[in-house]
Amino acid sequence: MSGDLFSLAPLSKESRLPLHHQLADQLREAVRQGVFAADEPIPRELDIAKSLGVSRGVVRQAILQLVQEGYLRRIPGRGTFAQNAPLEYDLLGFYNFKKEVERQNHTLGVRLVAFETLPLDPLNEALFGVERDDKIVGIWRTLLVGGNPVLVERTTVPASRVPDLKEEDVREGGFLDLLTRRGLQLARARRYMEPRLADAFESQELEVRPGTPVLVVDRYTYGPGEGPVVVRCVWTVRGDRCRHYINTETSI
Repeated sequence: MSGDLFSLAPLSKESRLPLHHQLADQLREAVRQGVFAADEPIPRELDIAKSLGVSRGVVRQAILQLVQEGYLRRIPGRGTFAQNAPLEYDLLGFYNFKKEVERQNHTLGVRLVAFETLPLDPLNEALFGVERDDKIVGIWRTLLVGGNPVLVERTTVPASRVPDLKEEDVREGGFLDLLTRRGLQLARARRYMEPRLADAFESQELEVRPGTPVLVVDRYTYGPGEGPVVVRCVWTVRGDRCRHYINTETSI
């Protein structure tokens, strides 16, 4: 659908929801559903206000909210434009992130921040169930979708499990294929999710202000049976560029 054909539903002044909240809901859903293509202008504030019979301040408040959420972008002197809808991914899925990005017609970029071989500390020794003379490979990457930084990824795996892994191997693509090609059996994963505030390093990589809310997804991946963790991956995700979902099946 073209934005030219888009019309807003009337706002209810009887509702307990503020008018700007009602309007933001409609505009947000329009961007999610592709009513406005990326970089397509939305109607002018004055036109929206006239069509709905509300003040321009209500419209501006709704638009500023969606700018903060990452759905819209304001360009002084030109207007307000739609941005790509946030990337959607299944929090319980077990898949290659690159394939999921491409499935949604986006382009994945990878910025390698660090590739290091680190000494094995007691906590990682117990977590991965490896010998004390082993080491830990630490990989820090920033993943970009459509050129925009979306998440900072920190992957740790014992060096003995990826003895031939090199820096050039992790400059692009996902880890699922990379690890399975090396004979690692990845059977199940446990994920912990918690909101917190971005620190200085994360804010620099994600191009947000320090203290911006982010979602941390800490994933422990196991092999078959009840063995130790095979690989650990921590994502620090920009909340304004990702939308998370969980597929469930329920009989009613």
